[in-house]
Amino acid sequence: MMMIVFLTLFDCDSPAEHSKLRGVDPYLHRYPLSKQRNIKTCTKNNNNNNANQLIVTEAKKGFGLGEQDWGHFEVRPGAHMFWWLYYVNSPVKSQDFDVFNKPLLIWLQGGPGAASTGYGNFMEFGPLDMNFQKRNFTWVNDYNVLFIDSPVGTGFSYVENDSLYVSNNQEMVNDLMRCIGKFFDRIPSFRNVSSYIMGESYGGKVVVELAHVWYKAQERGTIISKLQGIGLGSPWISPIDSLYHSAEYLLNMGMIDPLDYIEIQKSTKEVEKLINSEDWNHAFNVFLRNCADRYLYMIVEKLLNETNLKVYVFNGQLDPIVPTAGTLTWMEKLKWRHAETWKSTKRDPLVVDNILEGFIKGYGTLRLYWISRAGHMAPPDNPFAMKAILQDITTTNIL
Repeated sequence: MMMIVFLTLFDCDSPAEHSKLRGVDPYLHRYPLSKQRNIKTCTKNNNNNNANQLIVTEAKKGFGLGEQDWGHFEVRPGAHMFWWLYYVNSPVKSQDFDVFNKPLLIWLQGGPGAASTGYGNFMEFGPLDMNFQKRNFTWVNDYNVLFIDSPVGTGFSYVENDSLYVSNNQEMVNDLMRCIGKFFDRIPSFRNVSSYIMGESYGGKVVVELAHVWYKAQERGTIISKLQGIGLGSPWISPIDSLYHSAEYLLNMGMIDPLDYIEIQKSTKEVEKLINSEDWNHAFNVFLRNCADRYLYMIVEKLLNETNLKVYVFNGQLDPIVPTAGTLTWMEKLKWRHAETWKSTKRDPLVVDNILEGFIKGYGTLRLYWISRAGHMAPPDNPFAMKAILQDITTTNIL
């Protein structure tokens, strides 16, 4: 069913809004993919006689509201990565409104194998929902949003033969770096725009590794950009901590009984032993290797100790997959220059419009947000909290 929905994605009229919080927009129309609009960007002319000349192109009018651009980049011979950009579409625009004065958020879905252009876009915070209804609580109201289908083979990304699929996170990150580099080549104005990588669940693991590689490339000057930080939503950084606390969460919520709890804890210890000894069978080789947390700890610590990037983590308080208690556990294990101060810092309430939407704990470049009334997918569960969190990530100056 999901495949049918997205195969027909660009040939659907928009039905009426089903949520009372969302209104019908009478200006949703079908547009041909080749329709050009008025966002000015610069790209290099491929004409050999004018190799260094810049030419002006215009952004596309895509499916639904707002200016968009999309396409495939060949990240390796035969491996094609799909990306979909929504230019910021503020409901109220000043006369001198400029999309390049707004931050760029790059979204990576989890899984691995869930499509950012499908899941994150239509099920979480894109301008339209799964019924192609206008969503008022969309990140596109305030930010430029770039969805990337990663790894290749996910969503609209594809490979020309099966040997080109990736088998680990490092290969995935290498593909993403090539995709992002080509994106900046296509729209050079975004090189001077503050960029933030956002990811959810397993996507959080990839975001951490991508941020480290990107930052180093930015330092060397091999990529010209303004990477400022990362946002990790219920990140699968430490599966063991998540598994241990999942059992406690399910027991306390009455979803399992004490006998179930004992069995889950027993299984978790067995999995932990297998991961630590690397004694897994071939069928689960890749999965278990990528679930090992020691390497990710080191990368997060490097981001905190060796860079000025913001590392902001947000977790739904009703998340049984990556419980907040598990997230807090691995964060308190991190070895970085402000570790003790961070652990002793009290959390503050996160209040939006006089309503308690969660809590925040932070010091230096590391923050954790507890999000009320939210599960594993916090953006659609509590868009009010997410709006405040995104504003904090993109505007707060770190001393």
